[in-house]
Amino acid sequence: MDIRSDFHTHTNLSACAADEVTAQALIDGLCTGEDGLRVLGISNHLWDSDIEGASEWYKPQNVEHVISIRKELENVDTHGARILVGAEVEFSADCRVAITREHAALFDYLLITANHVHMKDFIIPASMTAPDEVREFIISRFLSACEVDLPVKCGICHPFFPMSFPKTDNEILSGITDEVYGKCFEKAKKYKKSIEIHTSVFGPHLPHHNDLGAGDEYVRMIGIAKETGCTFHIGSDVHKPFALPGIKLREFTKYMGITEDMMTDF
Repeated sequence: MDIRSDFHTHTNLSACAADEVTAQALIDGLCTGEDGLRVLGISNHLWDSDIEGASEWYKPQNVEHVISIRKELENVDTHGARILVGAEVEFSADCRVAITREHAALFDYLLITANHVHMKDFIIPASMTAPDEVREFIISRFLSACEVDLPVKCGICHPFFPMSFPKTDNEILSGITDEVYGKCFEKAKKYKKSIEIHTSVFGPHLPHHNDLGAGDEYVRMIGIAKETGCTFHIGSDVHKPFALPGIKLREFTKYMGITEDMMTDF
């Protein structure tokens, strides 16, 4: 079955997206045509103002700002697609989810960002560059993120992706043993955290031996998550009205043997 859903997308409410990416533009780009999505989740970046520690970049992207997408969606043509309002919520350097339980209930679902390791001296110390250190840092944060308790269904976005480490990303990932991945995904399953199938699987620096161009380390990782019994969601992480990676990710789910019944029901 062709899985036609995407829960990790951004509009211009995210500071990193272009001004022209309105909700309507995003829906027009992703939910029309023969390959159009049937379910679209919009998940702009968020740090709740009631949680201390926001960076200057995050401060404007608070709950009031992000949830305003609901007003915008009142006047859009959905082309028959189901539209959900989520958010990509930061996970602080000291492992606090950057939203209150009260405000979390305003959303249909939430994606927890445990590995924004490109945010130097905010999420990760700038001095931490050794592959072994970065690897352990990412693993520990994934495990902590699994324990987050919020009143809506949650996923962990771009899991284990070592952002901003293109020269050592394969070394970082290949050093995570099957046993460690197994423990991580057992915990994700226990705490009902959805695992995102993200465009990072096509990292250009990762060795691969498959027609899709998916990195071997991500094939191994997602394979272990599947064996563990985790559920999944697709997250293209698009920041513009249309992007081919979303379609490639759907092909990747077929390649991995992931079926509709293995997808998280947000």
